[in-house]
Amino acid sequence: MIRLSQHVPMFVNDGDGGWTVSANSLPELFAIPEVAVYARDTEPVEWVGSVTGWLKDGTQKTVRVIHDAPDEKRFYRFSNSDGMLMAEHNHGDYWWVVGHLRADDPSELADLPKWEPSERGKQKTAEWNAGKWPKQKSYRCAEHGVDQAVCCLPRWRRDESEDGC
Repeated sequence: MIRLSQHVPMFVNDGDGGWTVSANSLPELFAIPEVAVYARDTEPVEWVGSVTGWLKDGTQKTVRVIHDAPDEKRFYRFSNSDGMLMAEHNHGDYWWVVGHLRADDPSELADLPKWEPSERGKQKTAEWNAGKWPKQKSYRCAEHGVDQAVCCLPRWRRDESEDGC
């Protein structure tokens, strides 16, 4: 019997909650809806936000900006990382801890590949740990519809030599 308890980060709900499922085999485990949802592909979604800053005349301005959608994530595989079930996307560039994995017989988990971070995944983790994430790839002025529009960015977010829209 294989048991999986959902990994719920402490900051989400103080460690309470999450689900636990059981299965007789790995294919049966991956077919359970709570687990199968991690195996779906994700489509890119634009993110609309706002930036607030001070203009040259001393007034404050808030501007809506549109960030490009992140890369599309295609499901790659489930893997095992020291008793944790991992869902990998884009050949391991993106991953998520699904839950804590336990089995009555360790051979029941033998077909599950061992998780190893990809080179791009290692780089993204290093950037995150260094405080360089999330990276803003580009932005678009929501008011004027201009790509890389610096006219609407607050002074502290742009180079003073840039002209803008």
